[in-house]
Amino acid sequence: MKTSVSEIGQRRASAAVLPDNQIIVIARDDDYTFGVLHSRVHELWALAMGTQLEDRPRYTPTTTFETFPFPHPTEEERDAISAAAKRLDELREGWLNPVGVSDEELEQRTLTKLYNAMPSWLRDAHATLDRAVLTAYAWPPDISDTDLLTRLLDLNVERAAARTHRLVVAAPGRFARSHLPGEACRSPRHPHSLRSRRR
Repeated sequence: MKTSVSEIGQRRASAAVLPDNQIIVIARDDDYTFGVLHSRVHELWALAMGTQLEDRPRYTPTTTFETFPFPHPTEEERDAISAAAKRLDELREGWLNPVGVSDEELEQRTLTKLYNAMPSWLRDAHATLDRAVLTAYAWPPDISDTDLLTRLLDLNVERAAARTHRLVVAAPGRFARSHLPGEACRSPRHPHSLRSRRR
């Protein structure tokens, strides 16, 4: 399971973690989703679409996660994102919880301190992940922040319009939902038990 907090620090958490009301939990256990959510693409979207608490950005799922247009990668692109995300997680986990250090030292090793220091190995791992995610969108690796946000918004609007025109009703009062935000509704497995409605 991955846990996203309102700052840059997103990390995996064990099932024993009990988050409080300030922690946003994304209940996914795959490296692909973890990677996309750690990319520059999602970070810029979250900063633009999230809210503020005093002078700090705040991750709000309804305006940030639920509206984020995930890429539709090929299997190879998905694997590249997963591999880059897994490597990032391994590197961070190695820094956060090294073997043989005291409990006192472990308490000083936080994601906030790590990202404030931003060592070159962390910067390189994020650059690799960002390239993989941008490739899945078929966007250039040197895309500007403004162009990236413009393309994300265009993609969001396009997908929202497609969903409006193709609403799948699973049962009276129940609607089929995407597996991930930004994905189009899936075709029903048993078309005779479902009906499509056009608007």
